[in-house]
Order: sequence, then structure tokens, then C-alpha cells
Amino acid sequence: MPHEPPSAKHPNQRSPAKDAQQPPAEDAAQRSSAKGADEHPTAENTDQRSSAKNANPRAFAEDANRQAFAEDADRRASVAGRPLGRFAEGEAQGAREKNEALGPSGEGAGRMAFGGDEDQGAGLEDAETRKAAAALAGRCERQVNRLARELTERRFTALPEYAALPEDMRTLEIADTARQGIRRFLREASGRRTRDSDLRVFTERAAQRAEEGLELSSLLETYFIAAEAVWDMLCDTALPGEEAALRLLARRQLRGLGHVVTAVTDAYQAEREAIRAEQRETLREIARALLASEPVGRYGIAPSASHLILTVRAREAGGPLRGIAEHRVLRRIRTRLESLVDGVVLLHRDERGGHILLPSSVRPSDLAEPLVGAAAAGERIVVGAARSADVADVPRAAAQAARIARIADATDRPPGVYELDDILLDYHLSGPADSAPLLAALLDPLDGRPELVATVRAYLDHDMDRRRTARALAVHPNTVDNRLASAARLTGVDPRTARGLLRYAAALTLRQLD
Repeated sequence: MPHEPPSAKHPNQRSPAKDAQQPPAEDAAQRSSAKGADEHPTAENTDQRSSAKNANPRAFAEDANRQAFAEDADRRASVAGRPLGRFAEGEAQGAREKNEALGPSGEGAGRMAFGGDEDQGAGLEDAETRKAAAALAGRCERQVNRLARELTERRFTALPEYAALPEDMRTLEIADTARQGIRRFLREASGRRTRDSDLRVFTERAAQRAEEGLELSSLLETYFIAAEAVWDMLCDTALPGEEAALRLLARRQLRGLGHVVTAVTDAYQAEREAIRAEQRETLREIARALLASEPVGRYGIAPSASHLILTVRAREAGGPLRGIAEHRVLRRIRTRLESLVDGVVLLHRDERGGHILLPSSVRPSDLAEPLVGAAAAGERIVVGAARSADVADVPRAAAQAARIARIADATDRPPGVYELDDILLDYHLSGPADSAPLLAALLDPLDGRPELVATVRAYLDHDMDRRRTARALAVHPNTVDNRLASAARLTGVDPRTARGLLRYAAALTLRQLD
């Protein structure tokens, strides 16, 4: 829009001298003639607006939006140093003509404000408007390079991460993306057809930004900043009488921005997911190598000097979880640990269960809730924990953690994280010793009497209290005495003595672990 000379007086700009010479009534009449009765409502005008609002709220809302749009254009003109009101007058006049076309009932307002799939459904698309929109977009094409420089040199600098980018990326790559984006919109605005392949440059840049670690929110913010700059350019270039064309361009810009942002977001997220998959595969290989005492230097990640090693065993009513079910549990656990632990989470799964390697600074007591809470309904998770002194000690610690988890699982311990101290006796008794088969054979004479084995187990679980044992088994205390006596007679070892009690406890543990 050409600038008027500083000395030129716009009809809406009133000097103090003119105010002093002109009476208020005449002033109101002239302003009403210049800007329209809607901007200075009289009592009659107010009644008409109230009736219009009640008759058709959508039409009234659209009128209010147009009025706000006109005021925004006035502000833009003021900031740019141009006379106020010329564009706003045209917009207000367009609003009045549109309302008059709708009629007192507001018929057609819903079609205007909530149109169909294309601009035509919104009442914006007609040959004259399309022609005017194409002309306006054509006048803007000569400003593409200037606007791209403005974006890269001034507007994008509001983003904290932008300043940290390399200079050649800002001045070349990002500036080129901005130019292509602006030209793409102007082609669409001019009525020229665009193809999905035109989005390739934006999706490729999105993948690059994802690989470089730029946050998605910062990337998308550049597109919204650019859209605002394009809208400023359109408003600055529009002439009086092009209000309908400007509304059509605004609608096209919103639609085009939605397509670009969707494509950019999809490309960014796909690249980030691919990067995460590669990283997790690398971490799995590092965990496998550490557990197998293989060197890990070739992976480019230095492991911790020492680790807290966890072995996870998960089961449901039908038995241990295997395959996909076990993998899902481990994935939920990994997700929880990654948000909890300050450091790398290494995960590897083998026939012994899922092995997780954490920094040695992590305390097992802090992990019970997130690990056990990863179980789905009907699932039970027990975890064995052991520490490695150094990298070479990882296989030994992993074997200990796996054995702790197996013992806790086999002896029906409650869900939780167990260290060696928690199951020390069971761990010792289950070790590889020549006497273990003979000790476990104590229970062989009771194989045909499962009620005797259950009574001895309940007697141990309830600290040799016969009454509590009887309540747990739903029998009389005398029945407990009779069963314990029968067990002593059949095995030759009395569970009611201290020595006999220890042998029964060891035998029961060994049988569970067998």
C-alpha cells in the first residue's frame, strides 16, 4: 500500500484546530458518514444490533469478528506509519453490505460462518473474489525474499533455541525453507494447484531437525511465526475494496497451514521414533555384551563403572509370562525407569528373564512401586537385585540377581524387589551342594498325603502356632496336632522340634526350587 505524504490529511484524522471549529453534532455526523453507523451506535442502531443478535447469533458473531479484523488492520497501519482508517473503512463497509445481503433474519449466515469443505461453502468463493485474491497474492510475490530475510534475521530470534543454531543453517537452509513456504502459499492463493510432493522440503527439514534434537514445539513455532508474517504482508498490501479477497486468503492460509503442520509433525515424530528405535537397539546390544563379558567400546557409549542389576520375573495365574506378554511388561518397566532414573537404562531379555542394568547410585528400595506397579491386572512381578563392583563383575551380579528372582518367585514371595539379605537362608540352601537331593528327599514319604505337607507349611508360616494354623486351614487345632504327628511318623523327623523344623523348612524350599 503506498504511503501518503506526511502533510496529507486523512478524512478520519482530525486535528485539534478542526475539533475546536466543528461543533460536536456536526463532528458526529461527519464521522458517521465516513465510518458507518455501526462504529458509533445510536439508540436505534443499538436496538437493531440487539435484534440482529437475537435473530441470528452466528451472523452477529461474524459481524463482530469482521469489526475486530478491521480494528486490527487499523493498528497495523498505525504501526507502519500510514494514516489510520482507510482499510478499516473498507472493511466496515464490507461488513455492512454483507449484513444487508443476509437480510433481517440473517438467512445464510450459518453457511457463511460454518461453510462446507471449500471456500464456496463459506460464501467467500466467487469469480470476482478469486480474481481479487489472485491479484493480491501476485502483488505479494515480489516481497518473498524480503520477508524470508525478516523471518530469519528478526522474527525467529524470539525462539530461545534459534540463536544456538549454526549461522549457515539460519541464513541458508532455514531462509530457503521460509521462501519455499511463502511461495507455496502464494501459489495456492493465486488459484494455482499444489501437490503433496510440494511438502517434501518441509518433511525433509522436519526429519533433519528431529535428528539434530530440536524440540517439536520450537519447530512448529517457526511455522506459526511465518504464517503471522505472511498475514501482516497481506494486510499491508491489501487495498480498500479487497476485504473479501483478504478473508478468502485468510481461510486458504489457515487450511494450508494445517496441511503443512500436520505433514511436518508426522515426519518429525516418525524420525524421532526411528532414532529412538536405533538407540534402544544399541542399548540392548550394550546390555547383552556386558552380560556376556564382551567389550562395548565399539558402540560409542561408555558404560557405568558399576551397576545395579535387576532380573524381572513376571507371572499370571496360568504360569510365567512368555513372549509378547513378557515383552510388554518389560517395556512398561523400561518406560517407568527412564522417567525415574538419572542415567542410561540398559535392558536385555534371555531365558532367565529380563535383565535391567542401572547406574549403581540407584537404590532398590526406590524401585518397588514403579516396578510392581507395571504389572497389569492379574499379573505378579518379583525382581531380584544385585550390584556389580565393576564392568567385569556384571555377569556374576546378573547371575545372582536372576537366582534371587527365581527364589522369590518360587517361594511365592509378595510382589517386590528382593536383595540377597531378604532371602539369604533360601539362597544358601538352594545352592549347588551334594546334600541337597538327600535333604529334599525328607518329604518323599508325604507325596501321597498332600494335606500333611500343607499342614507342615502352614505350621511354619504361622510361627508354630497351632491355633492360627488351624484357622488358616479351617480345621480344628486337634487336627493340626494329628497331622503333625503323622508327618513325624512317616518321615522320622518331628516338625514340632527345633531341629526337625529347620529340616522341614529346608526340604520345602528345595522342593519348591526344584
